Amino acid sequence: MKLAVLSNSPGPNQVQYFDELAKIPGIALTVYYCARRNVKWRGTDTYKLNHDAQFMVNLNPWAETRESLHCNPSALSLAIHRQHDLIMIQGYSYPTALAAMLACMIFRKPFVFWGEMINRNPRPITAPVKKFFVWPCFHRAQAILTMGKSGVRSFQEIGIPVERIYEVPYSCNLETYLSVQRTANHSNDRKKRILVVAQLIKRKRVDIALKAFLSLSEQYKDWDMVICGDGPCRDELEKMIRNREKCRVIFKGFVSKDQQPAIYADSDIFLLTSVQDGWGMVVTEAMASGLPVISTYAVESARVLLDDKACGILINPNSVSETIEALELLIKDKAMRTRMGECAREKSKEYDVDRVARDSAKILLGIHQHLRVC
Repeated sequence: MKLAVLSNSPGPNQVQYFDELAKIPGIALTVYYCARRNVKWRGTDTYKLNHDAQFMVNLNPWAETRESLHCNPSALSLAIHRQHDLIMIQGYSYPTALAAMLACMIFRKPFVFWGEMINRNPRPITAPVKKFFVWPCFHRAQAILTMGKSGVRSFQEIGIPVERIYEVPYSCNLETYLSVQRTANHSNDRKKRILVVAQLIKRKRVDIALKAFLSLSEQYKDWDMVICGDGPCRDELEKMIRNREKCRVIFKGFVSKDQQPAIYADSDIFLLTSVQDGWGMVVTEAMASGLPVISTYAVESARVLLDDKACGILINPNSVSETIEALELLIKDKAMRTRMGECAREKSKEYDVDRVARDSAKILLGIHQHLRVC
């Protein structure tokens, strides 16, 4: 099967997934990227791509700083010409993706959509576009590939039959996280760490994580907080810290994927207080590193991976009190931290990129076979 994928730009996890998908027998993969760089990831134009990649001309001069404005007319040729058997379109929030889906409808080109849960209550300014253009495209897709039960429900609610919806989560190569030995287990006299890995933007609500830690910092002086990530909220967060606690809250800024495993390994609890996350790969990475996870229900990966409460604790979004309660529970109970961390590491293996690539390949090859029969 000749498979074309339309993607916004190379990100570290996407690249690994496409590399693995390209290895699957029976799939000849070409990925068409709208831009060379993703504003969310530094250095993404330096990745070695082990799959056939084509970078399309982008008419948007701000394409590398505003990823939602990609405009690539050549993407229409994917629907017009017949060199590919199936097209997988990732996301819909940029013009190129919407134009490609509409072209596939017009020229009757088989396509599948791959993306996060949709907002069933869009803003008034975008509601007509979604109702009259985006939603009909989803109905014409051969299949919807989405993340978690919330993603499945969101597409069901706009009338997509459940038999055409598949769960295909974001994934990455977890080998480096699974193989790093946990330095946090080596010494009882070391400072213990609560780790936050997130963009410092409003919807990540890192301020709630910080407020919870500051409330506990006087009582638990052997604990610090490490915050990895950067963004427009950093100054505001730094101003929240009292002088006597500045040495106990460490802002590391942007941390590359190569540096992350060692930071996870040197931590004791992972905390994520987002109010909205379509998946949340950091949860999977933390679990693969053997960390117990505290996360809000608003993070889809946490809802899926922590549903049995064996690997971590789920809390409500925007709740400082619940965050404090969950942190204190794990701070006090080392045995619980160890037990949850071991369970988390084992469960994360189900979401390694090679397994996700194989599972999604079965779906895509099945769709292609059905199209040939029909």
